[in-house]
Amino acid sequence: MKANTLRQVGTLLILIGTLGGCAAIGQQEAADTEKQLAAAGFRTVLADSAERRNELAGMPPFELVARRQGPKTVYTYADPQSCRCLYVGGPAAYERYRQFEVSEDIARDMATASTNSAATNFPVWASWDPQWGPSDGPWAPGDF
Repeated sequence: MKANTLRQVGTLLILIGTLGGCAAIGQQEAADTEKQLAAAGFRTVLADSAERRNELAGMPPFELVARRQGPKTVYTYADPQSCRCLYVGGPAAYERYRQFEVSEDIARDMATASTNSAATNFPVWASWDPQWGPSDGPWAPGDF
């Protein structure tokens, strides 16, 4: 094979791998959202008829949407791929879902803070470079 053809095939394989990785991340995020919706009290309605499948196909996928049905607000989340279903909930279920999201954001922030605080543990840095040791470096652990 010519070098140009090999380069094109290599580029194509890298692109396919990258897109596959993005799709896997998207699927995991959708699965996590669906678990939270179910835990918050959203009902799962299967698209088990032709009419429901057509309706599901016309909805924005993997997006929580508020709709008015008369005096009530109904929240829907369409999953046309894995479960081929619609998650449906009212204001109370939506509020619980939002609380789950906030709790998850806080947990993620705390995990990040914990990781960052471990990085500022100066005595550990001394094993990488003696100048960062507690006694002979420009900074002592108590300075921070």
